[in-house]
Amino acid sequence: MSWAAVWDVTVLVIPAGLAALVLTLRYPQPVALLLLLVGPLLTSTFKLGAVSLDNVMVIAGLGLVAILALIRRQLPFNRWSVLPLVLAAAIFVTGNLNGSPNWEACLRFISLAAVPWVASDSPRSSAANLRIFLGIMTVGALTVFSQPLIGYPHPFKDTENTGLRYGGLFGHPNFAAYALSLSILYVLSQKLNTWRVGYLLMAGGAVLTTGSITATMMLFGAAGILLARNIKRLMAGLLVLGVFVATVGQTLLSRLDFVSQTAAGPAAASNSGAWRLGQWQRALRLLEGNEATGIGWGEIPLRIGNNLGAHNAYVQLAVELGWASLVLVLLVVAAHLIVSFRNRIQLVAWIYVLATSISDPVLFYPSSMTILLFILAQTAQKRRPVEVPAPGTALPSALQGSAGVGVPGRS
Repeated sequence: MSWAAVWDVTVLVIPAGLAALVLTLRYPQPVALLLLLVGPLLTSTFKLGAVSLDNVMVIAGLGLVAILALIRRQLPFNRWSVLPLVLAAAIFVTGNLNGSPNWEACLRFISLAAVPWVASDSPRSSAANLRIFLGIMTVGALTVFSQPLIGYPHPFKDTENTGLRYGGLFGHPNFAAYALSLSILYVLSQKLNTWRVGYLLMAGGAVLTTGSITATMMLFGAAGILLARNIKRLMAGLLVLGVFVATVGQTLLSRLDFVSQTAAGPAAASNSGAWRLGQWQRALRLLEGNEATGIGWGEIPLRIGNNLGAHNAYVQLAVELGWASLVLVLLVVAAHLIVSFRNRIQLVAWIYVLATSISDPVLFYPSSMTILLFILAQTAQKRRPVEVPAPGTALPSALQGSAGVGVPGRS
């Protein structure tokens, strides 16, 4: 080892490692959340040999979660963890029955199942969790804007030949569009301040820069539902939207123009909508003879001939895991919808994910599922402990009725 390498290790690596260790010991819950969020959101494009950096970060996050769970004597899951756990179990069972278990996918969904437990650690941690989340998403949005300028990561060229598309560190432009859209919906449901308004403007511009038609259109509809009771925010949003489409929406507009021109002509099969219909048909043919257990998770791109997935979460689930798994997952989703029915942001987030999953497997994208689970955990009703006053102390008026004290006719 050269002296330069020794110097690097001494001056850079060791202090950085010690700093990370101190932060982890001092703030284990925020560090665990940071690892579980950054992994699937921003580090999947970095390769470390046979694995990607997000695998390393997720494993580190899971290890920290396991330590926290042991200390607290709890399972690191809650009710919002059921969906990823069911998916992990279905992938494990059908994979073993098909002779090709996908261990990486099982680990991925188990790690996602830990996100809501860490994010719902306590009512007091919600503000800190939101700051961590917005910090991560801000970095991601900035990389979408910087990608056309510096060319890193390498931009994506779509099959419609309408130009380059950009996803920044999120990876594929669709990953970026759906993740940013969910974050926008979440921030819109919160009390706004200068930083959050700034984030909304930046993230909205980044979504348009990705050129994702489905993500953008569904974001408009979901935001309209969310802001239906707040006309001022709705009108302000429409005004900003018009400005953004005119300034940073060139990729989106060119894709819309291409689709409209080819929708009824001889080139219709080359636009994204018509292509998806054909892709669903090709995927469903693979299900013949494999209705019970499917063909195995992740097998559609390998067998369909064009190395692309089904581009539909429900078709993918039925073909790769079988009809029974599809029914089971839909029942879990239905149960979550019932629980979320009276929570506007939770319901809108579910509607957005389930609707966009018709054209892309958004429900299974690690980035979008991570944010969905984070939103569900952050916006769930958290029960605060009721403080019992010392003997001889009068109860607050708000508690007198529930305690049966100070109300005539009760003893």
